[in-house]
Order: sequence, then C-alpha cells, then structure tokens
Amino acid sequence: MNLEETIDSAYQANDKSLSAASVDFLRTSAKWAKFLAIVGFVLIGILIVFSLLFGSMLSNLNRGVPAGVITVVYIIVGAIWLPPCIFLLRFANEINNGLDESDQNSIDAGFSALKSHFKYIGIFTIIILGFYALAFIGGILGGAMS
Repeated sequence: MNLEETIDSAYQANDKSLSAASVDFLRTSAKWAKFLAIVGFVLIGILIVFSLLFGSMLSNLNRGVPAGVITVVYIIVGAIWLPPCIFLLRFANEINNGLDESDQNSIDAGFSALKSHFKYIGIFTIIILGFYALAFIGGILGGAMS
C-alpha cells in the first residue's frame, strides 16, 4: 500500500479524503502554530515579569498612578492573550497526533481548537472595534462641546 492509499483510507469521511499535499499543509501549519503559541507564552511571561518590575519601580518613584494598578492591568492583558496561545498549541498537538496515529478524533479536536482560536480572536476584535467606535464618537462629541 503506498502513502496516498494509506492517507485516503485513514482520512475518508463522506467520500472525501485528505491528499498528501493537504496532510503536508496541515503538518506545516501545526509547526507554525506551535511556534507562535510558544512565542506567545514567552511574551506573556515577559509581560508579567515586567509588570511586576515596572510596578515596583513606579512605587519607588511615587508618581500619580498606584503601582498595583499598573501591575494588575498588565497581568489582565497577559491573561486575555493566554487562551489564544493555548488554543493554538492544542491545534498543533492534536493535528500532529491525529496525522501520526491516523486518529480522526484527534484531527477533529485539533480543528475544534483552531475554530476556538479564531472565534476568540474575532470576538476580541469586535470588542476592540467597539471601543474604538466609542472613543471616536466621544472625541467628536467632546470637540463639538468645546
């Protein structure tokens, strides 16, 4: 049995299958997803460490904003960006496991994690655009009132 026959028999569903090129694209996507997830985890860690350091520096300077507020804000930002990194890592791991072991359930779990990643990013984008719209309207109203 050649590679393409193995792939066709392992990934058939509703008379559809993944070609060798599709499997290769998925493996490459999983590698990049794992890389981006790991970079995201590292950057979140750096953000939290710097927030703790920056918070203590602000408390030494005794400027207007309490140090704890800045630290909490940065930790919240890190927490907001944690789920997309987790979803990307799950996608990468599940797709690789599914392709290596010809396990459709793992492949389905990988695509589910990818869907969750995009859904999270999409909802977050909508929220940010809403804040931008409110800021724009507030700027116009503020300018008109002055």
